[in-house]
Amino acid sequence: MKAFSKAASGPALLLLLYIAFFWRLTLSHQFTWLDSPDPAYQIVPWIQVQARAFHTPEFPLWDPYEWGGQSLIGQMQPGTAYPLNWLLFALPLKHGFVRQIFLHWYFVLIHYLGGLFCYFLCRSRGLGLFAALAGGCAFGMTGWMGGTDWPQMLNGAIWAPLIFLFLLRALPAGGSTRDAGLAGAFLGMSFLSGHHQIPTFLTLAAGAVFVYLWVLHGKWKRWGEAAGKTGLFGLLAVLVSGFQTVPGFEYGRSAIRWASANIALRWKSPVPYGIHEQFSLAPAALLDIVIPHPWADSRIFVGWALLALAFLGVVTAWKDRGVRVFAFLAAGSLLFALGGHSIYHGLGYILVPLVEKARSPAAATFLFDFAVSVLAATGAAQLRQGALGFGDLRTIYRFLYGAAAAFAVLAAAKIDADASALGALAALLAAILFHVVQRRRVSPGVACAMVGLIAFFELGSVSASRFLYRDQPGSPMAKLYSHADIAAFLLTRSEPSRVELDRDVIPYNFGDWYGIDVFDGYTASMPVSVNRISGAYWGRMLMSLRYSLGLKPLHEGETAIFAGAGGVQVFENADAFPRAWSVHKTTLLRSDEEILPRMLEAKSAMRTEALLTQTAPPLDTCAGNDVVVLAPKGMNRVSIDARMHCRGMVVASEVYAPGWHAYVDGKPAKIWPAYTFLRGVVVPAGEHRIEMIYRPMSVMAGAAMSLTGILAALFLLLRRSPPRDPRAL
Repeated sequence: MKAFSKAASGPALLLLLYIAFFWRLTLSHQFTWLDSPDPAYQIVPWIQVQARAFHTPEFPLWDPYEWGGQSLIGQMQPGTAYPLNWLLFALPLKHGFVRQIFLHWYFVLIHYLGGLFCYFLCRSRGLGLFAALAGGCAFGMTGWMGGTDWPQMLNGAIWAPLIFLFLLRALPAGGSTRDAGLAGAFLGMSFLSGHHQIPTFLTLAAGAVFVYLWVLHGKWKRWGEAAGKTGLFGLLAVLVSGFQTVPGFEYGRSAIRWASANIALRWKSPVPYGIHEQFSLAPAALLDIVIPHPWADSRIFVGWALLALAFLGVVTAWKDRGVRVFAFLAAGSLLFALGGHSIYHGLGYILVPLVEKARSPAAATFLFDFAVSVLAATGAAQLRQGALGFGDLRTIYRFLYGAAAAFAVLAAAKIDADASALGALAALLAAILFHVVQRRRVSPGVACAMVGLIAFFELGSVSASRFLYRDQPGSPMAKLYSHADIAAFLLTRSEPSRVELDRDVIPYNFGDWYGIDVFDGYTASMPVSVNRISGAYWGRMLMSLRYSLGLKPLHEGETAIFAGAGGVQVFENADAFPRAWSVHKTTLLRSDEEILPRMLEAKSAMRTEALLTQTAPPLDTCAGNDVVVLAPKGMNRVSIDARMHCRGMVVASEVYAPGWHAYVDGKPAKIWPAYTFLRGVVVPAGEHRIEMIYRPMSVMAGAAMSLTGILAALFLLLRRSPPRDPRAL
């Protein structure tokens, strides 16, 4: 029991430090991290739609509410495959909506987990409690981690410490193959988080460590050992990531994505290098490492105290190969983050797979913050042990005095006055501290406490001070709740129809937030087939866009039928097709691209004629009208009741995509790509129930891969590894 209490004291203290640091979110109800466009308009609705599904209960594989429906798990960014997100989705809802207090704690706990994993890394390297706490706080509170609002990216980054913890154990000659496999498994967990960019950078960093420790140090003489470790690392990474990467690959092949607002790309299209240059770290931004900009987009800040500790860690423990690895990681990540300003990034863009798909080189600064955090923890350990040399300390405090003077001059000249003044104060405090340490005027323990307070002050002036006041009039989050009356009206309509939006009036993902089918969406991608017809009037009518929301009609001939309290009106369009209908005639198209001109020719005649690019089985022509009704549906299931006078095709105004399976009265039936983008099923005469279920093999195979990989990792984790020197590499 004592051993457990001792082991738990560090993580518990670290949690208290994170609660204190993020006090605006944890201890106050006045602030939020959500009130900016991306979190409010896109991320929160993604969380909402998945939380609603979990309480159905249903696993949210397909999103029927945006762009007529598309794979939710295949988009990757919603984080559907990430197990830690499931805990958030399963929490109780308030009036059917996810609670902001849960979202705040979710955000803080992501940072805490990253800090906790870095704490474990520092402890595994033989560092003491204070040093490990310093490293744990630094990683979750500095620059990129402290200034990023996208959970899908943060969730990918927090696994970096565990990847390197086991990677550094595995790579020396004689190191454990087991640890190489565990490092790969944690890289796989990073890919499960959703966004591919940070895991891609982690893969590059891990590969660089392999090269550094095996090739440069001549370890390839042990070919069998090297191949075994590299192979197990890669195998576990691929297996564990499968639940996200395999559906993502399937969806990506049939979708377009936006590299920027005006550039749409197919699966095999590289992101133009101009986009990488646009999202590169500007050389001048390197100064932001020490300039505290509370409200600027500065995701590289670490501050003077941590930078000084990192420098001391490097110069006093350079013989430690792990210290050299993190020093090279810090330098290399900065060179890579410069993107278009660095030839090394350009060579990587050309020569290394997947680098071109990670469009924001500047995001690699999270590796710089991570490396500095570990190096600062090493320096803190040296400070705590009183092992710092006279010359090292003198160099540090003289430099800090000079920096304080320079920043004071900038502040006096009104050049970025507030940030310069804060930088001057922090540099001066750090200089005085290291000066008195050099003169042996304070004990190592007191010195550690004081440098910790300075670092906490610096980071608090940036990462902890950037949150906005909650629920300001006109704020992004306030808009999410401002159209509840319109949503209530639409949900009471007897005929289930789809909605289109005036995006200038309703900029957020209205469909995901309220559970209403919309042909629109704040998304990073969409199916190619849907994008092809999205601007065509009759293509939109085929999507059953009976209602539009805005201050004025979106199309001629629409009629206002409801006005919301905020001035937004609901307009009805009589041209809209029903949600499901039958046809008894098909016409063969030569290619998918022919659909647009044929729509202009056929127009509303498509109500009785399906356009196909495949030869369908013959249909019957008969008198009388069929009755086709869309039944209540779930996220992954569509049900249709049809009374057919003779053999025909039932068309559902639902997007055709791989992974959908149809059943007529329980018997499997083929789904035809009607009009190139909708689902059609051939149905015989009589009364029938048509079921369409989204159950893609990519998800089943990916889930099996991840389960296998996680079980293999647990088996490796439970195996005892031989005793080792924590600093040995």
